[in-house]
Amino acid sequence: MKRFLLEISVILVLAVAAGLTRNYLVGPSLTMFDFSPPGELTREEKAVQFPEADLEMVRTMSQTPGTLLVDAREPLLYELGHIPGAVNLPIGHFENRYPLVQKSLVGASWIITYCSDLTCPDSHRLAIRLREAGIANILLYRGGMKEWQDKGQDVSK
Repeated sequence: MKRFLLEISVILVLAVAAGLTRNYLVGPSLTMFDFSPPGELTREEKAVQFPEADLEMVRTMSQTPGTLLVDAREPLLYELGHIPGAVNLPIGHFENRYPLVQKSLVGASWIITYCSDLTCPDSHRLAIRLREAGIANILLYRGGMKEWQDKGQDVSK
């Protein structure tokens, strides 16, 4: 009887290990555990794609009527400096702040989301939330405030 229980236990452990390994290695699937480091996009978030805008495109489009820049950073960072004309919609305060900017977002022809820099996932997460709210024509400016300032662009406070 002991041998039988041992064999069942080994089979069960191997089956669970194989299932978890398959789930982790084979692209989009049911996520049991999220192995992404904090602050990084999950596999599911990475699977949601958006076109990207570079610095020149952001400069040009920010001067075009109908384009709205949306800063995904926290309010304090926004107040310390943001791209001129941008509104603040931090991903961490989405539910409270979205109603305040919803009319501008719905009326915009193009939305460009940005955050701090290439390593910041908040602009991508914000774009996902906006898409879920029915907003279309979203671009990501991945260079964010770091690139904007490094290239000597104007900053509003």
